[in-house]
Formats: sequence, structure tokens, C-alpha cells
Amino acid sequence: MQFTKQAILDADIDVLSPQDKKYLLDKHFPETLPEWKAKLHRIGGEIQNEKLWHAYQGKGTYGEFDKEYRHANRHIKILNGIIDNIESLRRSKGVRVTDFTKWVRSRYLVASNPSSLARGKHIERSVARLAEPSNHPDWELVYRDPLECVPTPLNISSLTLNGEPFWGAPDLVYRNKTTGELVIVERKASDKPIPVNGWPDLRAQLWAYSHIDNFKSAPVISLIGEIWDMVEGRLTRRAVLRWSQADKEFDAENMELFTLYGGVRIA
Repeated sequence: MQFTKQAILDADIDVLSPQDKKYLLDKHFPETLPEWKAKLHRIGGEIQNEKLWHAYQGKGTYGEFDKEYRHANRHIKILNGIIDNIESLRRSKGVRVTDFTKWVRSRYLVASNPSSLARGKHIERSVARLAEPSNHPDWELVYRDPLECVPTPLNISSLTLNGEPFWGAPDLVYRNKTTGELVIVERKASDKPIPVNGWPDLRAQLWAYSHIDNFKSAPVISLIGEIWDMVEGRLTRRAVLRWSQADKEFDAENMELFTLYGGVRIA
């Protein structure tokens, strides 16, 4: 790579992180951004942030979506007896939320491609490391999963398996400073078309997080799926999906999956 300003700007994120690029540009190619251009950058960022928060709160959409993902839970019931007999010989089910969602994914017969999984994990870790949480004057960040190290586990005593409570670690959790409402955000990496209703495992994961003990007093909980990808060497937020904990159909659908998993919800 030639050491030029353009080469630094064009470098893949695996070679130079945004922080590295900024450091090199500031040190070797310093320049004063014209006031009008700085203002445009600031306004553009504010507009993007406002659009994101509108999507978080259900006041607008964010991204482009494909048709609905259709797969009835009754298909899982048919598969359950066959697959569980095989699985029981291999390993027992776990009480992490991710154990449950991996099981959901396996029931929808989504083939796991090792290279795609590795790429997705790399992007998700890059997002956790480089994409700072969004700022809003009315909301505060109350939890963040670092992904790069062991997270602080959050107990879910109302969801159990064989008497043992679940636990989970959402990517981001925001609390409204006035109302106490919560926004739980889970970030996923995908280069596939995004169903307008998301994927079953993503919905199940957010549903489980909505039961976290620390969140019981929240009057409203919004559940957000952010879909990211690496586009031309840059991390890009492709879309925002949203559900509500209070949606009875959403709750019933995921509770049915949890029961098939062998879980029990304690009132």
C-alpha cells in the first residue's frame, strides 16, 4: 500500500480501523475542514441519528426489506422428535439465550456455512469494537456487551430449563431517562436479503432478552434487530427491525418455540 492520503482512506477495515485512519491522516495529512463542510458533516450525522432513533421508537423505517420469512412452528413440532433423539446423544441443551436461538436456527434447517459464520462473527465483533452506541439526549446506555471478552451475565429467572434459570447478554440496552422505557438492541451481520419480519432466531433471542430480571420494572420494552454488513470495506448498518414485548402474537409464537425447546416460563 502506497502511503498516500487516498490509500489510507481506501484501506480495508481489516488493515486500518477508523481510529487508525484518523490518527494517520491527522499526523501526516493534516488539514482544516472548511466551516461549511464541517457543518454539513454535523448535520448529516444528526439526520442519520434521528432516523435511527425514529426506527427504534417505531416512528419510521430504516433500510430496505424483502418479503416475509415464512415458516410455521408446526414444522418444528414434526421435526422435534426425530432431531431430539439424535441431539440427546450428542449434548444437552444449555441455558444461555444463545443456546436457545442456535436451537431455533437448527430447527428451521438453515445450513451452517463455516466461512459465512466466521465472516459474520468477525463483522459483529468489528461493529462492537468500532460502531459507538447512538446518542440521544432523552436516552442513556445502561448495558453493553463488549463481545471481545466475557460479558456481565444478566439473569433471566422466569425462563428455566430443568429448573435452571437462563441468562443472556444483549448487545446494547438504552433506558429513557424520564419514562424508564427500554430499547434492547441486538446486532447481526448478514449480506442476505432481509425479511421484513426478520428471522425466527433473531426474534426468539430478543424475546428472551425481554425477560431479563433487571428489566421487569420497565413500562415498555422495544426490541431492535440491527442488520450490519461490510460494504466496500466499510461497516454499514443495513436495516433496523423492531418488535414490542407487549405484542401478544409475538410472545405466543416465541413461547411456543421455548416450550418445544423444553423450557418453562415461571410467572
